[in-house]
Amino acid sequence: MATFKVENMKSILNLKGGFMKGDYMKVNYSSEDKRIDQWGECIFKFLPRGNKIKAVYIGFGPDTKDLVTGEIDVIFKEDSDKIIVE
Repeated sequence: MATFKVENMKSILNLKGGFMKGDYMKVNYSSEDKRIDQWGECIFKFLPRGNKIKAVYIGFGPDTKDLVTGEIDVIFKEDSDKIIVE
């Protein structure tokens, strides 16, 4: 298990999680600011080639004030220091 802090344009998220089985990782997230009601869980799958991570998330969004769900694809470009999140 590891705990991290992620900063983005809207809020700072605390992450807590770790690998569950093989290539799967589960991460819980919540807003560091207790006045912002934002929390949820992501499940990541690391793909065999090592250049892509797929994920799904479900949580509570502060803007929608309702459940939010979606998919995330993280792509690592070869010969580049860029990471693309779709």
